[in-house]
Amino acid sequence: MALKVPDVGELILLNALRAVPATTNWFCMLYQNNYTPVDGSVFADFTEATFNGYSAQGFAFSAPTTVSGKATLVATAPCVFTSTGGSPANTIYGYMVGDTLTGEVVWAERFGSSQAMVNNGDQISVTLKFTGKSEF
Repeated sequence: MALKVPDVGELILLNALRAVPATTNWFCMLYQNNYTPVDGSVFADFTEATFNGYSAQGFAFSAPTTVSGKATLVATAPCVFTSTGGSPANTIYGYMVGDTLTGEVVWAERFGSSQAMVNNGDQISVTLKFTGKSEF
C-alpha cells in the first residue's frame, strides 16, 4: 500500500519544516565544482564558492500555501550572492542547503547552466522553494 499525504497534511508538514531553519544551522551555499547532486550526496561532494564577496546565507520560510494543487513553501527573501570582483573567479554550478553544524546536505540543485562570478557586481539569486506532492 502506498503512503498518501492529504492536502492538509502537506501543509502541516511544510509548516513544521518552516520552523527548522530558525532552530538549526541551515545555510544556502553556492558550489563551484562540476557536480550533479544524487541521492547519496554528502557535504564533501560540493566545493563551496570562494569568489570575493561570497558568504553562505541564512534564510527563513514564509507560511506554506497551496499553489496549483501542491503545498508550497517559499523563502521569505531570495539568497542573493554578489561578487566584488577580482581573483578568485568562480564558475558556479548550483546551490545546496546544508546544515553546517552536522555537515549534512539537506538538499541541493544544479543550475540549468553554469554561471561565472568574475566581475564586480556579478550576481546570482536563489529563491528557495520546497513543495509537497503525493506520489499518486
